[in-house]
Amino acid sequence: MIYTVTFSPSIDYIPYVEDFQLNTLNRASEVSYYPGGKGINISRVLARLNCETTALGFLGGFTGRYIQDFLNEEMVNNDFIQIKEATRINVKIKSSNETDVNGPSPKLTEENAQQLMNRFEKQLQQGDWVIVSGTIPSAIPDSFFEQLQQLSLKTNARWVLDTSGPRLRALLNYKPYLIKPNQQELSELIGHEIETTEDVMHYAQQIVAKGIPTVVVSLGGAGAVCTTKDDNFVAKAPVGQVVNTVGAGDSVVAGMVSQLAVGESMQQAFKYGVAAGSATAFHEDLCTASQIQELVEQVVLQP
Repeated sequence: MIYTVTFSPSIDYIPYVEDFQLNTLNRASEVSYYPGGKGINISRVLARLNCETTALGFLGGFTGRYIQDFLNEEMVNNDFIQIKEATRINVKIKSSNETDVNGPSPKLTEENAQQLMNRFEKQLQQGDWVIVSGTIPSAIPDSFFEQLQQLSLKTNARWVLDTSGPRLRALLNYKPYLIKPNQQELSELIGHEIETTEDVMHYAQQIVAKGIPTVVVSLGGAGAVCTTKDDNFVAKAPVGQVVNTVGAGDSVVAGMVSQLAVGESMQQAFKYGVAAGSATAFHEDLCTASQIQELVEQVVLQP
């Protein structure tokens, strides 16, 4: 089973406005509603790849019920912990320029964190994966991840961390199997600007040397870098028209873990992940298995 954790899910409300103006009435020509949150995105992609996945996290109110109904309709297994506070709504106005208004994250407690850990203690088995993705609220203590690391070692499971900022730096102490910062997030982690692919590789190797088995750094349209103790790859991304970047990084994680979970090589998993990220970027919604397959052979790896 591949578990995903989204601490702060949302409904992404996307109105399309031809010429958005401030201080006046605007009318949308069409609207879309999607469940938001990096872990939820990953589970949605994994389900499309016929992987066993369960989306975990915290939901509440009528907005939380909408997300559960949406995932159930897509046949995405989920087991969210219910909280009193309604799940937030993020507004993403599509016009000549994009304007985002994100709702506040829920006020979680250490008790909520323990509820989630109890689920892992009951369910986590050998060969399982746990993907923690997105913003981690301050109420979730570092001790939660220490417990997750110990439980992963005990069960021979693997856990993945896809977050940024100070929490990424702090949580490296608990040795996730894979992290996936983008170039800017890697710069923040290192403490200064990183400008070249060679520098990205150099600093990724330094992180691997500190005990993180796999570091993947997304470079946007330029591709991605994958570094492990034994291998270093630079991937040139497929060429296409970028339509939507939301969920592209999540799709990289989903694509890679879907392959690693069934024993594929790191090289194959990396190619598949880059293809998945590109497939999402080239379409309005998250990628499908057929869209990924169309792009896999276009991903060129350079050792």
